[in-house]
Amino acid sequence: MRTKGHYYVLLIFLSIIILTSAHAAHRTLLHEAVKEGNIDKVKQLINENFNVNEKDFTSLTPLHWATQKGQRAIAALLIANNADVNSQDPQGLTPLHWAAQKDQKAIAELLIANKADVNSQDRQNWTPLHWTAYKGYKALSEVLIANGANVNSINIDGWTPLHWAAYKGYKAVSEVLISNGADVNIKDSNNWTPLDWAVFEDQKALIELLKLHGAKTKAPSP
Repeated sequence: MRTKGHYYVLLIFLSIIILTSAHAAHRTLLHEAVKEGNIDKVKQLINENFNVNEKDFTSLTPLHWATQKGQRAIAALLIANNADVNSQDPQGLTPLHWAAQKDQKAIAELLIANKADVNSQDRQNWTPLHWTAYKGYKALSEVLIANGANVNSINIDGWTPLHWAAYKGYKAVSEVLISNGADVNIKDSNNWTPLDWAVFEDQKALIELLKLHGAKTKAPSP
């Protein structure tokens, strides 16, 4: 069984591949300097009054690219020069969403310290915490939660981060979510709980963990 969310993940990953290989002529010099990790060039261009919030043809800002490439020092420089930490790309992804996808913990912390919205939702209502749960990033999940991320936020399919962690079999992330108030019996748009999905995917460790915390299932058949 697949939901819209599964196909959305494929769309996002395909978009990243396309964006990464897109021709340089469609980006500004600042975008290119950021992508190359050339901080001296970035400083020069900022001093020449290049717009740190200008979007390239894919509607990405230099800060989106700095986040995707793991360029923390450049991200800090852009933010110090008024880069918008909550700018959204065509899919509604902010730099913090990208940091969550890429497990860029240091950049995520930088973004949050500069007022990035930890509960920002993209076009499919995914928050950064949905992405860290989907990818199994425990430490970054903890950072997001410590800074106010809603553990019971639901996406377009009614999935919470715990639905994804249970479906994917990420016990450590699931434990973090549960210990911070994740509802083990919340139902998605198909009326399935996280335990239903763990059973469906035969995630034995998750089944045991969820039941230990009072989760119930209707025992779905594959």
